[in-house]
Amino acid sequence: MIVAFFDAFRSKPYPTLYGASQTAVTEDKLVVGLVVAIGVLGFTLLVVSPAIRGRKALVYFLKVGASLFVGCTIIVGNYGYGWQTGTIKTRTAYKAFTDHEVAAQVGLHVGLRGINITLKGEPEHQLKEQINYNEQFSWGWQQFRIGFGPYV
Repeated sequence: MIVAFFDAFRSKPYPTLYGASQTAVTEDKLVVGLVVAIGVLGFTLLVVSPAIRGRKALVYFLKVGASLFVGCTIIVGNYGYGWQTGTIKTRTAYKAFTDHEVAAQVGLHVGLRGINITLKGEPEHQLKEQINYNEQFSWGWQQFRIGFGPYV
């Protein structure tokens, strides 16, 4: 029997099955990386500050520490999904054109770079299905066209 390259993880005649994507809802890898980088700079400030003598050490520590705090706050505000959040418990139609309703919690997280919508059933297993969904909709400020031309 010859196995084709694209038949991996596939049960014939069904499409390829992949495992569930276990991603965080409100945390973003980019934001965590930037906060860790600023934390490293803050730790470096603590290590270097004893080398500065006198009153200058305190002034230097306060200036640079305040700058790092303000920079971290701006970055988290810009890249995070925590500008406006809200949740509500409701009974809602589960699928279009059916009378089946589910008890669920609907959550919304809004940020500058996108929106995150969550639907979680209470209890999670209803109508013989697991109801636990999360969708992230990002809006970019680029046109995604490289080079020069009439559409750039």
